[in-house]
Amino acid sequence: MNSSMVRWLLYVGVLLLLGSAGVACSMDVQTPPSEEKPSLQQECQSDKDCRRFEGQGGVCQAGRCVCPAAGRVCPTGCSWDASPGCLCVNSDNDPNHCGACNNSCGAQDCCKGRCCAPGAVCCGESCCLVGQTCCEGQCVDLPSSTEHCGQCGDACKAGEKCCKGRCRDVLSNLDHCGACGQVCPTQSCCNGVCCAPGQTCCEGQCLDVRYDAKNCGACGVSCKAGEICCKGLCVDPNSDEHCGACGNRCSRLLPNKSQSQPIREGVDRTLKFVFQNLPKAEESDDLTLTVEVFGDFEEQHKYADVFVGGVPKERIQGGVPRCNWAKALTHSKVYNLRANEVLGGLLKVDVVLSEGVKLNLCESFQSRVVVTLSYGRQTCCNKACIQPKTDPNHCGACGKVCPDKADCCNGLCCSNIESCCQGACCSTIPKLGGWVHQIVAHPTQNDQAFVATSQGASAVVLSGRTIVRTVNTGAGKNTLGVAAHPNGKWIATASDNGEVGLWDYTTSKQIRLFHTFQKAALSVAISPDGSVVAAGTEGGKLFLWDTQTGKNLWEYSLGGTQMTSIVFTPDSKNLFVVAADRFVLLLDLKGTVVKLVNMDRYSSSNVLSIALQPNGTWLVVGVGARELHILDLTNFQPVKVLSHPGEPTVLSFDSTGTYLAVATNDQTVRLWDVKKGVLVQTYFDHQSQPTAVLYHPKTKHIVSGTSTDKKLRVWRAP
Repeated sequence: MNSSMVRWLLYVGVLLLLGSAGVACSMDVQTPPSEEKPSLQQECQSDKDCRRFEGQGGVCQAGRCVCPAAGRVCPTGCSWDASPGCLCVNSDNDPNHCGACNNSCGAQDCCKGRCCAPGAVCCGESCCLVGQTCCEGQCVDLPSSTEHCGQCGDACKAGEKCCKGRCRDVLSNLDHCGACGQVCPTQSCCNGVCCAPGQTCCEGQCLDVRYDAKNCGACGVSCKAGEICCKGLCVDPNSDEHCGACGNRCSRLLPNKSQSQPIREGVDRTLKFVFQNLPKAEESDDLTLTVEVFGDFEEQHKYADVFVGGVPKERIQGGVPRCNWAKALTHSKVYNLRANEVLGGLLKVDVVLSEGVKLNLCESFQSRVVVTLSYGRQTCCNKACIQPKTDPNHCGACGKVCPDKADCCNGLCCSNIESCCQGACCSTIPKLGGWVHQIVAHPTQNDQAFVATSQGASAVVLSGRTIVRTVNTGAGKNTLGVAAHPNGKWIATASDNGEVGLWDYTTSKQIRLFHTFQKAALSVAISPDGSVVAAGTEGGKLFLWDTQTGKNLWEYSLGGTQMTSIVFTPDSKNLFVVAADRFVLLLDLKGTVVKLVNMDRYSSSNVLSIALQPNGTWLVVGVGARELHILDLTNFQPVKVLSHPGEPTVLSFDSTGTYLAVATNDQTVRLWDVKKGVLVQTYFDHQSQPTAVLYHPKTKHIVSGTSTDKKLRVWRAP
């Protein structure tokens, strides 16, 4: 037995003795090392001399084997000299000696001298949480780590997140928008944000391309400067359809439609109004129906029921003192209509008056009912809906301001002496002292007119709205008619004593005096060349005189008909008169009947008035059946028939023959475009029936007068 074997047996014996003595840290007996293995020794020359077969090897310091700095000597208190079986262990990570000798972690990792929890692993200097994995010295959650997604080293790209171990695009993925599992209810995930319903992702922003001016209808489609985006289309915010905002539609500009009917005793108290050929109503229209009742509403039990298309509307109740014109206007209601109430261009309105409403009771006005349909009058101006028909800051056009705070009336700025009279600029000429019978224009002075009145035996000369002169035609008589001579100095007058005078109106000097020897001369006319004066009498006779000589040219009996209408042709060769209530005669200056028009062929009503176009093409005949018959003078056949809301008692053409002013027995003056057959305007301000009307050919004004209020109204005309 050699010396090495002896030493090994001694070492085993020492270990057995230590084990029997109860030492806590022991070494298992190992098979004898080969001769090449270094032997245990206390002294050393290098770390190689300190390697052990068990535990952690020592290091050589100062020629002696010691445990490394991070190591611990186990069992406790043993030394290299006395105990060759001592172990060098790292108690930071040795699961059998974790933090202390013999502190066993069992199956768990030892991490920095602390046993990890079951299922946890040691990673660097700390125990990972259960479920975490150690990747590159860091505890990571593989299902959610963007650097180690699913397995160590698999990093997600920019804009991705790790969702259950898989990299997901959270900037656009509908199932993981902005975060794992965040599902977008809409079909757009934009830069990690779920877009709201109706929005689209454009350049990383949720935008509503229906209303975004820089992305209108689609991303990148930009509207022009000043435009807005509306439902995916670029629109002008100054348009009537989108005024200031998308879909803010201004009401259409359409003229009012109005009808008037008198209230008569002894007839059906249901007044029926039928509006036909109306423009198609749209839902955006501001449809209103105004019903005005002018009558005796003194007591509360008096009323008017209104029906639109058979459907009852709110009742118009009484309770205002009678015969008060200003207050009588309050007997009205404004009804808002729906588009479906005006179907097929037709609207039917019935006004049923209670038995308590008395008729024609007041001297100042005639009882009547007026119904007006309005479509609204708005348009867009500077991104705001305005009413150019009534707005003084935008009168007739955007930005047109009426000076001096004047009224804006139907799109026209009234002057400082005018006011808006129910849709038309008008002014009032002070009381003339009598019934207004006839009004004619001065042939040469642009703003002058002559008025025949029934008091003071006078003919009034107007300049604008001022009475500049009164021609006294003689005491004890009333002036019933007036005509202007083309020389601009003379006028002819007809008086109720049967006299016809020719006057120099500038001096009030009488030039000629003609006698009809009749009860009253009702009408007078002067031929366009100034050579002939014609007069019609109450007894139905027509007289013609030579203006230069005063000679009676001839007289013609019309069978007892009151001669109220005389019209010369433009060439001064013929004249039209009304005969026997039903006939219109065309006579030459010799008294020969050139043409007799029997109006019974066209109407069963009496002829009330006639007017000739200035160019002599058409003759308009007004009949009691509330009709205007327009006859072509080339063949005397009717061109058209206009249904007039009232009885047309007096007619007056403008200088072009386009417009016809009609005085009506329902206290209104109406203006027609006879070429188009369209009712243009209704003038309501009279308080009794107009007895005279003139469309002034120079000033473009309508002048009208009545038999009771003894005033003239001057209306602004187109």
